Amino acid sequence: MYEKFWRETGSAAELLVLPGSRTVSYFSDVTNLCWFLEPDLASEIRRLHLVVGNAVVADDSFIIVGTGSSQLFQAALFALSTSPEVVAASAGPVPVISSVPYYSSYPAGADLLRSRLFRWAGDTSSFKQSNKPYIEVVCSPSNPDGSMKATSVGSSNGKVIHDLAYYWPQYTAITGPANHDIMLFTVSKCTGHAGMRLGWALVRHRDVAKRMVKFMEVSTIGVSRDSQLRAGKILKAVSDGYKLNSTEVSTAKLFHFSRNKMVDRWGRLRDAVASTGAFSLPQFQPEYCNFMKEVTFPSPAFAWLKCEMGIKDCESLMREKYKILTRSGRHFGAGSEHLLRDVACVLLECNCYVSHGFVLFYQNDERFAPVRQTQYEFQAARPQDEWTRSAANGLSSSVCSFSFPFVTKSCWWSRLRCFQSFLMAGLEELKKKLKPLFDAEAGPSVYTSMDPCDSCVISIALEYMDGGSLADVLQLQKSIPEPVLSHIVHKLLLALSYLHGERHLVHRDIKPANLLINLKGEPKISDFGISAALDNSLAMCETFVGTVTYMSPERIQNQSYSYAADIWSFGVAMLECATGKFPYSAAEGAVNLMLQVLYDPSPSPPRDSFSAEFCSFIDACLHKDPDARPRADELLSHPFIRKYEKESVDLGAYVRGVFDPNQRLKDMADLLAVHYYLLFDGADGLWHHAKTFYGDKSIFRFSNKQFRGQNNIFPALTDIRRKLAGDRPREKLVHVVEKLHCRAHADNGLAIRASGSFILGNQFLICGKGVQAEGMPSIQKASLDLANKRMGTFQEQFILEPGTAIGVFMISEQDLYIQA
Repeated sequence: MYEKFWRETGSAAELLVLPGSRTVSYFSDVTNLCWFLEPDLASEIRRLHLVVGNAVVADDSFIIVGTGSSQLFQAALFALSTSPEVVAASAGPVPVISSVPYYSSYPAGADLLRSRLFRWAGDTSSFKQSNKPYIEVVCSPSNPDGSMKATSVGSSNGKVIHDLAYYWPQYTAITGPANHDIMLFTVSKCTGHAGMRLGWALVRHRDVAKRMVKFMEVSTIGVSRDSQLRAGKILKAVSDGYKLNSTEVSTAKLFHFSRNKMVDRWGRLRDAVASTGAFSLPQFQPEYCNFMKEVTFPSPAFAWLKCEMGIKDCESLMREKYKILTRSGRHFGAGSEHLLRDVACVLLECNCYVSHGFVLFYQNDERFAPVRQTQYEFQAARPQDEWTRSAANGLSSSVCSFSFPFVTKSCWWSRLRCFQSFLMAGLEELKKKLKPLFDAEAGPSVYTSMDPCDSCVISIALEYMDGGSLADVLQLQKSIPEPVLSHIVHKLLLALSYLHGERHLVHRDIKPANLLINLKGEPKISDFGISAALDNSLAMCETFVGTVTYMSPERIQNQSYSYAADIWSFGVAMLECATGKFPYSAAEGAVNLMLQVLYDPSPSPPRDSFSAEFCSFIDACLHKDPDARPRADELLSHPFIRKYEKESVDLGAYVRGVFDPNQRLKDMADLLAVHYYLLFDGADGLWHHAKTFYGDKSIFRFSNKQFRGQNNIFPALTDIRRKLAGDRPREKLVHVVEKLHCRAHADNGLAIRASGSFILGNQFLICGKGVQAEGMPSIQKASLDLANKRMGTFQEQFILEPGTAIGVFMISEQDLYIQA
């Protein structure tokens, strides 16, 4: 990661000419307690900590140099365990402990020499306190999981070593200078020069420092003077990039360079991991970095992956199956479901983890509801590219709502986990089974982007159904009136007729929860995760999948079945919608329920509460004999459908009366507003997608000027964005949305009014009392003093109106006011 920086920095840290006599002696500074420490290196260490502000280096502090943090760690253990008070109070080797997950070298470093002075005692949580001394090692930020840690035991009998090797601004926010008795740092974690094998300890007490120096004398008779002199030159180059009390602009800013690299790599890593559905990563909270002068997220050097699929030995699986080297969590005191990977290596191999999968865009077909849409190549977006809200998780998939990066489109985003190790059918077989559903002339467009790997995720983007499901309706309304239900049934039968007659598909999981409806009153069939295709010979299915409560008798008996099985499920679901309760007793378990379906008379609506036409419809659907059930296209002409076809029923008004339309508007406003500001304050490479928000008739007003049309609005916004960003990264102004209001506009439009502040930073932020954005950083969690950081304010109003494609909104009017 650092090589590019040091190649481009030039000769600042390259040339070091030493006289032959310079390193003849063991001694570097006989006046210093650490007599082998080069004065030039000591000076640059003090200077660098002052520049970064990550550690207190008092005038009376002692700097001990060592061959990396491993030697310094052992020197510190020796120094603490041989102190007179510890020796007097100990009855044996001093226990060495650290909180899980701990650095994997701690156990080996403590026990390698089988010293009688100290021994590894494991996790702090299992350590039983006594009146005996112990040594606690605090690694913060933690290697491996990147979390900030403090002492866990806190007893007066304990001595503490603080391993701060990663407390540099490319990995975490510098919230203040660390000030502890023993603090360990290394050149490799700071500048990337791992081959230099050099580190240093900042030690407060003279007697401890003296014993650490004694350890160095006995083990290696000091530390290479050549390495120290070169390290001093490198640290000087780093500090020179951030000259204090100088207005000179330097391009050699190591921490900004490496920070940008880490942020980019973590963005790509999170996308790859999230797409697998098989692993998870730690969730970090943003903090204000005193060095960067902005709110930042941690970007640890290692990825602490957790397997979410119940595999006991992930390390072996990744090595043998996917040829990816990792380290199991057991090396760090954690479970074997955890894995550690260097972030750079994970990114090099992320194509072995996941493919981007299918992207399916439905099309407007009155029979089936899916609609034809332009094909978009969707690549896994980074956190700043999209904002999602978790919605649901199923047996093999997860669903969330999101705003599509290239158009102001609200969708459901379904990720189907398909790890080859657990999938009996191969990837190609799965693609063959899915493709016929979506490649019909009247069906949706399909874009496939499969990586050549054994593990994948199939992703499906669908229209966001803002009215929820019929199951949601029943929770609020208890039942659906017969005239309303007749119109819903008519539209759903069109979909079933299309599925059976043209696509030759048996859905196999028809139930109220899978029958969705939007606020326009358009019902649609969803969740084809277990549907099966039948060829034109009408071959029968012979599998037992689906929701048992809605299964037909022939399926329960594990007999061959066909489209009639969907008609039974549909009849049970519609009877439940009409009466408000499931027609069988499910309290005594699945077996008893199946016996009722097989041997009790088929359920029927109460004749005194429902029309004869509806009762006849349900009876037809619930014939025990599948051959006696009518087809979906035959049911379209049933008297129950004709009875209400001339009756004026506004399904949209009914659904809007069931759900709180204001909350639905608020959800949509949150989604669109957050997406807009993420793009505005995000990466330059994504900003051009914002142009698609506007049409030829769109109007943008700013500073007493009016811009009309996409080709005039986008350049004007780009100019504003450029001025807010400034010439240097540390001068970039980003939005903090403090208030967000919305209201309905015209028939199907939306008006959004946002207001807030500008602060210096690198990412759009929200105020917790404003936008409710799950997963987005908030001011409260960032501990940001907004009043003192505010550089200006803004007010912005958007009028959004539906576009020509379903689910798409265009900005028709936009007004922006900025005050410095």
